[in-house]
Amino acid sequence: LNGLDVKGIKRERLVNVLTSLQKERQIFREKVNLANKIFTSNIQDGSTLRECPETLLKAMSTSNDANKGPWKLTLQPHIYEPFMQYCPDRNLRWNAWQAHSQRCSNYVNKELETGTNLENIRAYRREQAMILGYETYVDMSMETKMAGSVDNVNNILDNLLESARSMQDVEIDLLQRYAAERGFDVKLEHWDIPYWQRKQKWSLYSFDEDEIREYFPLPRVINSLFNLCSQLFKIQIVERSDIHTWHKDVKFYDVYDESSNTPVAGFYLDPYARQDQKIRVYDDAGWHISIRNKCTTTSTNPLSALIFNFQAPLEGKPSLLSFKEVSVLFQRFGHSLRHLLTKANYSEVAGISNVEWDAAEVCGQVMTHWLYDPHTIRAISGHYSTDEPLPEDILKNLQNIRSHMSGYNLCKELYLSKFDLELHSKKTFWRDIVKELWPKYHSLPFDKYDSHPLSFTKIFSEEWGAAYYCHLWSKM
Repeated sequence: LNGLDVKGIKRERLVNVLTSLQKERQIFREKVNLANKIFTSNIQDGSTLRECPETLLKAMSTSNDANKGPWKLTLQPHIYEPFMQYCPDRNLRWNAWQAHSQRCSNYVNKELETGTNLENIRAYRREQAMILGYETYVDMSMETKMAGSVDNVNNILDNLLESARSMQDVEIDLLQRYAAERGFDVKLEHWDIPYWQRKQKWSLYSFDEDEIREYFPLPRVINSLFNLCSQLFKIQIVERSDIHTWHKDVKFYDVYDESSNTPVAGFYLDPYARQDQKIRVYDDAGWHISIRNKCTTTSTNPLSALIFNFQAPLEGKPSLLSFKEVSVLFQRFGHSLRHLLTKANYSEVAGISNVEWDAAEVCGQVMTHWLYDPHTIRAISGHYSTDEPLPEDILKNLQNIRSHMSGYNLCKELYLSKFDLELHSKKTFWRDIVKELWPKYHSLPFDKYDSHPLSFTKIFSEEWGAAYYCHLWSKM
């Protein structure tokens, strides 16, 4: 065979591999989405939900009156995550946790089992890397990362683990003592942590994500965010009303800078959840979508969309955000600014295009740091009906709230990052990798039925395979 024939064969093989890979990733995502909806647990007794916020009761309610029930629990993130934090009934929490951790495994529903898809995805990625001349898929991934090599990544992850792991042990011990003082006389398990973590945060700092919503009305937060960007970047963000959008709640904004009287960029803002019309994933972190890149040769301005799942205005109240949602808004907006305020002239390298993946989220992380600046937090907060400022003790405690159980939280992210790298650099069965890594990163023992990789859509359905560590790297 001459060189051209070999190249043609390689190209054809690569196309086939990528087509098969895309198909497996799509099937994986669809099975997980279905598994999230298929599991349901009907709750009749309202006393078991007595601590749950109104927003959660409404999301779970199957009747017109959210306070009367019955209520339906599913594994969809916007229901499952707050349920685990607020449900005082340990048996209900256990039932939800084991359903969540066993999703898409043989223990539950064989038709939705994703183990085969997971191994197929690994095999196709391995073959893709080999065709392109790399030893492993991780080595191929490093070509688009600022870290440069998997050794550099592992060194950083190991250094962070050194501090975080010992801190996690202390945090779990303190949480165990806290729970024991309040009548909890058994050992903490995985399904207990979110509930007691929330209660401890309230006891230490008088802080509850849902309680402080009333101090973060979305219109005020948005205006203050725009004002902050105006001060930092010398820009003006102005709403334009003559633009046709896909829903009445969607707004369009022009971005102006000091150089011109015409807009330099524009973006859509679609802030509210819509029943069955919007995808709800993870912790509803929202999306920034690059619609069009800047290009001076065609006089094209950057255009993007910011999509969120915030609660809609209701009964005369504006949309009220939790502090976590405010942080998400700042992070996604910071990410969008990189796209909108680019100075690059060519679309191929404008904005986020061709930025190393592990640096892509840096701008978003920088913006979230402003939420711990007292002047900024005073500007964006105020009671929606009285304009009363955020209580001074909460304002002072924001740094402490940020670091509450940070060792435990960081170890979880370090574990997922390491698991992703190991999975894409070895042929070892996924469950064996989990068993090997788990005790190094977690204080609590591994549950033998836990099958969390089988629903890990970020690395199997999305673009974060051999790249999950990028979220931590940008933050660092």
